[in-house]
Order: sequence, then C-alpha cells, then structure tokens
Amino acid sequence: MTILKQSSYKSGAVISVMATLFWKFTSFANSLLIAYFFGTQLKTDIYFYLITIMGLAFAFIDNLNTSVIIPQAMYLRSQKEDSEKPFLNVFLWGYVLLAILIIFIGAFFATDIFTLFSKFSLEYLTQNDLMLKLSFLYLASYSLCYFLLHIMNMYKLFMVN
Repeated sequence: MTILKQSSYKSGAVISVMATLFWKFTSFANSLLIAYFFGTQLKTDIYFYLITIMGLAFAFIDNLNTSVIIPQAMYLRSQKEDSEKPFLNVFLWGYVLLAILIIFIGAFFATDIFTLFSKFSLEYLTQNDLMLKLSFLYLASYSLCYFLLHIMNMYKLFMVN
C-alpha cells in the first residue's frame, strides 16, 4: 500500500487546503489549551512571543536551506559525483559554529537581547530568564537538525513508500 499516489491538481489543491485548515485549527486550539491550563498571565505572553520569534527565525533558516544551499548542492552533485560534500561540509561547520554562538549569546545575554526587541519590562524578562535561555538552545538545535534533515532528504534517505 502506498501513501502517496498520483492525483489531479484539483484534488491535490483541495487536500492541501484542507490540511492547512486542519493545521491552523489545531494551532489555534493548542493556543487556547495553553491559555486555559496556564492562564492568561505575563509568562504565557512571553512564551507566545518566543514562539513567534522562533517561528520567524525558523522560516528564514528553512528558506535558506531549501532555496539556496540544497539546490546548489544538488547542482554540484549533478555535475560530478560527491562534489557537493565539501560544499555541504562548509555549511555544516558553519551551522555548528552558529549553534555554539547562539547558545553562548543566549546563556549570557538573553534578557538583554529580548529587552531590545520587545516591550516587556526588564523585570518580567528577568523573571522568565530560563525560558529565554532555552529559546536560544531551541533555535540552535533546530538550525542544525533541520539542516541535516534537508541534506538527508536531498539524498532521499527519508522517503514515503
């Protein structure tokens, strides 16, 4: 039994729209559940602020990977077998160094950075310092993991049969 099968553009568009609506509804319900269980307090507002900021950063990183790095690696591979590996290794080490830098910055300057980019008071940000620091760890690990995932997808290591 195959999960993916050929279909018309019309049915594919309908399925895509329905899946998007389901995802948006699930996301909205998730937000309501978080507000219900944890209350509508400043800590929850900071959590949603961090999720939004991380979402913007993730979108940039994913677009960089899928629109620039992976297509160039595929082009290099089409020219000569294994010629993409040095190219990908440069970016891999760049992502590793970026992850270390992000974790370092987050460990020592998380509150200061979010004070610059938000209207939350320094007192509230200081009270939620651990959450701010963990968001930097989350960003660093996401960047590295998703870069590796895109490489594996390029090599077709993850396929649905």
